[in-house]
Amino acid sequence: MGGGASGREALLGGEIRMEIGYFNFNEATAVRIAMAFGHESGWREIEECLITSSAATVQVLLGQAFFRTEPPLILKIKGLQETSKAPKFEVKLASARTIFHPKVWIIESDIQPVCLVGSGNLSGGGLLRNVECGLLTSGHAEVISLRGWFDAQWKAAAPLAKTFDDYLAKYQKINAARKTVEAQIQAATKEQADKEATWRLRAAYKMAADYWRSDEGKAEVVARESAVEQMRALLHYPSWQFGVDEWKEFLRIPELGRILLGHEQLTIDGLPQLRNILRSLPARSMTVA
Repeated sequence: MGGGASGREALLGGEIRMEIGYFNFNEATAVRIAMAFGHESGWREIEECLITSSAATVQVLLGQAFFRTEPPLILKIKGLQETSKAPKFEVKLASARTIFHPKVWIIESDIQPVCLVGSGNLSGGGLLRNVECGLLTSGHAEVISLRGWFDAQWKAAAPLAKTFDDYLAKYQKINAARKTVEAQIQAATKEQADKEATWRLRAAYKMAADYWRSDEGKAEVVARESAVEQMRALLHYPSWQFGVDEWKEFLRIPELGRILLGHEQLTIDGLPQLRNILRSLPARSMTVA
């Protein structure tokens, strides 16, 4: 795990999992997690970090809205709650009086408490795959405020024993119907993505065609054709009787792209083998259109 955060840092893209690894759980004294919903796929990404942390307590507050939180995840954390001693796990379902929609991490530490407030839920998508955005902060005022907010939400939530059975029954009923709808949603989403990919591909073709028709593109074609002739000359194609100096000049032809010249000596040491390989290639494989 990395060290604590300093100030505020914006987190973009599918990097939330990496930034959670940025927290130093080995120095944590307490962990508070508030999520609109949680999936087992997300919990798997953080479970080991939490179980092996130095935190005295790990509180996980999960939303009931839309029945997106998976009951097996609740039961898994409940199992840790019943068996763990250090850290001591606690799990609750947030009050259902209003839609609970936060994504908040509060990592307490005697050295530097940090908080992450963002858009990514406790799921494989939220931690790994989706484009998410969050703010990582160690600001004293922000940490104090978020801690107070979490504790108020935790206090407002009923004990799990009073909410889980009813939540489970409704989840199972809704989930059966949800699977059909989600299959349609996923198919429609893929169709949208495919249409965008087709549009972008056509746009890329047009940009490429416009470029190669431009004066700049035509000049590049001439430069590349000249470079090919220079390559052939330096390597003495098709006899391949080139020496070290010619090889060094060959590596510096800009049309080859970026060559790591720091490894140049390694290639020089292997020139005899390279020449033998080149001589074994059919002449037609070296034709450049």
